[in-house]
Amino acid sequence: MAMGIRGICAVCTALAVAPMSVDAAFSQIQFDINGLRIDAGAAFGGFTHTGQLAISADANSVLASIIVDALPTSTSSTLSSVSGFIDLTFGTVMGGQFSVALNDGSLYTATILTGSGSVAPQAGQGFQMTGLSFSGTFVGSTFGGVDVSGLGAVDGQFLLQSYTPNAAGIDADSTLNVFTLPAPGSLVLLLGAGSLFAGRRRR
Repeated sequence: MAMGIRGICAVCTALAVAPMSVDAAFSQIQFDINGLRIDAGAAFGGFTHTGQLAISADANSVLASIIVDALPTSTSSTLSSVSGFIDLTFGTVMGGQFSVALNDGSLYTATILTGSGSVAPQAGQGFQMTGLSFSGTFVGSTFGGVDVSGLGAVDGQFLLQSYTPNAAGIDADSTLNVFTLPAPGSLVLLLGAGSLFAGRRRR
């Protein structure tokens, strides 16, 4: 799977000169979840859909990877649950929230920024949508074995991809990529740098 290297490097460069007031051993953490269930509640309207997409995990959902500073890490943690929703108005992301819980008791929650993304085509894999998140919180001192004890609220970005809904608006095999930045003011950097997931494809 190709990483969005140019997008990531643009943000990394900005972060390198930004003041850090958090006690983090890394500048970025990303985690990828495969096999999620996405339910539009009715037929999905494509690029102009208006409604709420419910996000949940089932027995086929897995924590595919945790990536710290662009390097994959090994972890014995597994996915416990995922819940959340994305609000869409005429295909524009208008808010939402999500939470990711692991079997080690760690938890990540975040709120989706209004107007920060939209529905787009994904060649051969249905639809994708991306947006920015804020007020991200890690509950617990580690997340999948990564030390997050020095973090406060973090900003970030999400990419929901491979959403191929049936006639009822349901797909049980979508992928969610979550990217977080602990640096203060990182949401402003994300707004200026564009997508961190450019060119990223499902594993």
